[in-house]
Amino acid sequence: MDARLSLINTLFFKYMQPVDDPAVLLPESLHFRGRGLVVSRVGFGPESLHLAVEAGPHAAGHDQADKGSFTLSAYGMDIFIDSGYGNDGQLQKSSSSHAHNMVLIDGQGQHLSPYHNNSGGVITGYSHSDTYDWIRVDAAEAWNTEYINDLHPVPADGNVKRYERQFLLLRPSGNHPPCLVIADDICKNDDAKHTFSWLWHFDTHLKTTENGAQVTLGSDKEGLPVFTTRENKGSAEATFSFTVPADGDYKLAGLTAARGASIGQSDSFFLDINGEELGTWDITPTRNLAWSEVMGRGEAVPRKFTLKGQEKVVVRLRKREWGAALAKMVLVPYDATIGATSEVASKNTVVLTIADAEQNKEKPFEVLRFGAEEATDATATLFIVGTPEGQNTHDWYETSHNGTHQRFIHTVKDVENPHFLMVVVPRHDNSQPLPTVEKLSVNSLRLRWPDGSENTIAFDYLTKPTVQ
Repeated sequence: MDARLSLINTLFFKYMQPVDDPAVLLPESLHFRGRGLVVSRVGFGPESLHLAVEAGPHAAGHDQADKGSFTLSAYGMDIFIDSGYGNDGQLQKSSSSHAHNMVLIDGQGQHLSPYHNNSGGVITGYSHSDTYDWIRVDAAEAWNTEYINDLHPVPADGNVKRYERQFLLLRPSGNHPPCLVIADDICKNDDAKHTFSWLWHFDTHLKTTENGAQVTLGSDKEGLPVFTTRENKGSAEATFSFTVPADGDYKLAGLTAARGASIGQSDSFFLDINGEELGTWDITPTRNLAWSEVMGRGEAVPRKFTLKGQEKVVVRLRKREWGAALAKMVLVPYDATIGATSEVASKNTVVLTIADAEQNKEKPFEVLRFGAEEATDATATLFIVGTPEGQNTHDWYETSHNGTHQRFIHTVKDVENPHFLMVVVPRHDNSQPLPTVEKLSVNSLRLRWPDGSENTIAFDYLTKPTVQ
């Protein structure tokens, strides 16, 4: 061994006996002070709860406009997710506030420079106990300050008076599942009325069920049918036939995913269009469903087809890499924008699912149900406590590099401060009880459990909350 390595091993090596449960050595909650991050968890297994709250200081480089955002997973389900890598400075993409679980003001997020976040936040309160964890965040700086060339802070036009979020994780007790309570105190300096939007990002293969001010997230056990192939499977092909609705310029696109062992080796098909070989069709390299416009390898823009009304367009799809998956093919006007949603609403658009395709009987694709293989009995229920009169919308969000996923938006209009008060209850299955939630004031609530027990939580914007 190299003499220097021998010296390092002599000075610093310490043998650690392997442990089955990391909780023997690691805490279940930790405030990373310099990073501006708190991580709280319940256990360390594959179904354990994991909460992360972000409010770090300004960092020159690959930062994002996500101060005050959070992620949550439990029982094997990613409940509140992050939108992944983004360093593009686009106001609606993965670097932006729109891509995170946070609150927008008048449809606007925190400041962005051309490549990353312009400012920072701070975690102003933290507490951990066997009963609950509490985190308080102040992200006003992220709205009111921007940095010139990453170094020089100057006032920005955010005009935000307060942007405080509090997170209280009530740890499980007996058969009671964990509960996450989120309280927002957000307002601007003008004391005028504004629109506030509370964002919730979640995975493609999950679905929501709304019942008034209660929204339940769970697995889509039916899944979306897709064409795909498995490893070591031979060739496969299928044909889609379109009837052009009107004269014009068109493009083709498919709703696709790369589901093989390696994304980079399961992200392409072969295509023939009206007997002409397009060659390799590279789809969006993501495991989530995403629209992939049809273009040849090396082409910078979608292939344009000038077509006549009632003309037939025949698209032959062939396997190139195993694991590439396709759910739909669409023919749309060339100038139409294909957004993140799995549905395309545009005039003169033709949408075909795999049920509309004709399989080659000798070389068929395998039909799988996207998302069904990941289905579990776990659920997460969101109680909209503070603002039940708000408007709920559900859309699909298009990330910078990770395809699409779903997003739930709860919006309150014409208020000075929304005082959002939310409760999230993840459950392993329906055998765990679900509480009813009663609003007591703008910053307090009561959880009533089926066994007659109660939890009362009151937030104070100067000190720790009261939990009884």
